Amino acid sequence: MPRFKAAFSLLELLLVMVILGIMTSFSAEMIANIYGNYILQRTQHRASIIAQMVSMQIENRLQYAIASTIHITPNKLQWVGADMDGFESITSQNDLRGGWSGVCDVNRSHGTTVFTPASNLHLANSIIQNLSMHKKSILDAYIYFATDNKGYSIQAFTKKYITLSQVPRIFVEHYTLAWSAYAVVLEENNLYLYYHFTPLALSSLDKTSKSLLAKNVKQFTITHDTNHTSFTLCIQENKETKFAVTSCQKKVVFH
Repeated sequence: MPRFKAAFSLLELLLVMVILGIMTSFSAEMIANIYGNYILQRTQHRASIIAQMVSMQIENRLQYAIASTIHITPNKLQWVGADMDGFESITSQNDLRGGWSGVCDVNRSHGTTVFTPASNLHLANSIIQNLSMHKKSILDAYIYFATDNKGYSIQAFTKKYITLSQVPRIFVEHYTLAWSAYAVVLEENNLYLYYHFTPLALSSLDKTSKSLLAKNVKQFTITHDTNHTSFTLCIQENKETKFAVTSCQKKVVFH
């Protein structure tokens, strides 16, 4: 008697092939969606990190701005920054005097001479030279008195005495020393930092001291009043996605 083996019919094979085709199409679409979401999230994360890091760089410099020197125009924020490295530094634990103390003895200051006790201006000069790669010194610095928004350039100095280029309007007990102005400028969707130029409000930018902070900047807006400066920075990324992804950071710096 002939013996028969069980096998799939043509209809059953076609049905299996259809089911496998449907499952394959769903799997491919699912994998594509998962990968697309991953690329989108990675792009968003990168844009967010760039916006955050650049905003922190601006914030760290802006917090030492002399408030009276802050100036805003469309796409530009400019200010004079206090020399906090020279102010906070000390020669040793046995000599805790900073480079410049920020204190003016009004009784011993007269004409163009400022007596600043507890200062070591030679140390401040060394710090300025080192930070500027020996392009600047304390003779490029300006003094700002607390009640005066005018900067006075330094003509000569000793350890505790500063000779100004002109007689100040009035001597007061507190002053700030600055040797660099700064500007953050948006130029054709690129954000640049200008630095190491004359520490006066609205002084001309030094094109030789210019660093790129960020590319593909979609927005950079600034507001300022007597107590604080705020800015919003938006970075756009579209390298790996069909659509541009934008991340924004807003910072407020109090003065």
